[in-house]
Amino acid sequence: MADLIANAYLIDWVLAAFVAEGLLLMGYRASTGKGLGYAAIAANLLSGGMIVLALRAAVSGARAELVAVCLLASLAAHIIDLRQRWNR
Repeated sequence: MADLIANAYLIDWVLAAFVAEGLLLMGYRASTGKGLGYAAIAANLLSGGMIVLALRAAVSGARAELVAVCLLASLAAHIIDLRQRWNR
């Protein structure tokens, strides 16, 4: 398991799953008019996706600044997501 994370293959699959989930949720919303709004879907998936992208960058040996930017973007998306939910 550590080898999968260390060579980033598993992380790439997780990122692909985030994209697929987003497309499915948005497709469901477009076809039925039910479910989360597009902004809620984007904020939620962006929050988690940026954390996974930060992990991917760290494992790949990217500069610490890139990891920090990914984490800050995740925090911003998380705050947006919470704010949208708080107002309901």
